[in-house]
Amino acid sequence: MDEEMILFWIIFVNMKKKEKIMKVIPVLPQDQVFWYLNNNLAAPLMHDITADVVVVGGGMAGLTTAQQFHDKGCKVVLIEKNYCGAGASGKSSGFITPDSELSLFELMRLFGKDTGKKIWKLIGSGVDIIENNIKNYQIDCDYQKQDTLILANSAPKRCAFCYWL
Repeated sequence: MDEEMILFWIIFVNMKKKEKIMKVIPVLPQDQVFWYLNNNLAAPLMHDITADVVVVGGGMAGLTTAQQFHDKGCKVVLIEKNYCGAGASGKSSGFITPDSELSLFELMRLFGKDTGKKIWKLIGSGVDIIENNIKNYQIDCDYQKQDTLILANSAPKRCAFCYWL
């Protein structure tokens, strides 16, 4: 084995067959996520176009926004600097979590209890939109719904989650 190789112990779990398979896979360290190494950039826009809505950014938020406007009958143009998923959405390791950069506590502190709670619920609804797209467009991606653990490190933050529940 090459001295630069790293061994990864990977456990594959097949929930339908209720079996676990452990494999040791030697890999070379990489400074990029696998799909970044094989990207195909889209051709640049070379002429004027018209649209009802222009969405800047092709991450999960931008793609979902574009889809929502399209579903309402709008002509949508999505502009992405590199390729869809080239930013943080593509480097997420595939986890889809119902949280945001701001905690529920911070949202409630900034916007009040009721509005903060509404924003938190809106953020969580993104997971449902992604799950529905996977089903509706029959995307074969081994999607698995998992529980989420959210921790509070102070009494006021704990109270924010008690209010949310």
